[in-house]
Amino acid sequence: MKYPIEMFDEMTPKAKPITNQHGGVNDLGPVKTKIDGQMLANPIYTKWTGILQRAFCPKHMAKRPTYKGTTVSDDFMTFSNFYGWYKSQYGFDKGWEVDKDVLGGDKHYSADTCILIPRALNSLLTDCDAARGAFPAGVNWNDPRGYLQARVNENAMHQTGAMPVFHNVIEATEYVIKLKRDVAERTLARTV
Repeated sequence: MKYPIEMFDEMTPKAKPITNQHGGVNDLGPVKTKIDGQMLANPIYTKWTGILQRAFCPKHMAKRPTYKGTTVSDDFMTFSNFYGWYKSQYGFDKGWEVDKDVLGGDKHYSADTCILIPRALNSLLTDCDAARGAFPAGVNWNDPRGYLQARVNENAMHQTGAMPVFHNVIEATEYVIKLKRDVAERTLARTV
């Protein structure tokens, strides 16, 4: 069950801020709330720690090398600053994801380089260099079967069902563009 973000609104300054394992300072609390008998983390806190993990956790970077060199602004290193920024953004009440790529932030998380976008759109922007190898985004070679595949992520889930087979990169790339356009149109229709 998904809970509205307003259920986590009782954030108050902590008497003693806590520095987490990634160097971020949590100066608000509580970050967990008991709802319907379950302890749930504040979703904004979870997004903040995810950003810090992508920028500073060696284990995460080993699994996802595209995050090497990612930085976080001084403001975003403090939870209350990130929390205030997040709550001021369009889409915060829908639980949208923080994106640094749309505004050209490339590898830097800050109030000037980030916006909130729906998960489906964020999935379209994800760059999976390691998985696709030398092919364009969304195109990969199925080695055991000897053909190209085209796929996109929608809501962080790979499409299911029969996937067409391609024998050249141009056809596969054109199909990826069509899939991304379809996902974007469906997402925009749901969010407007």
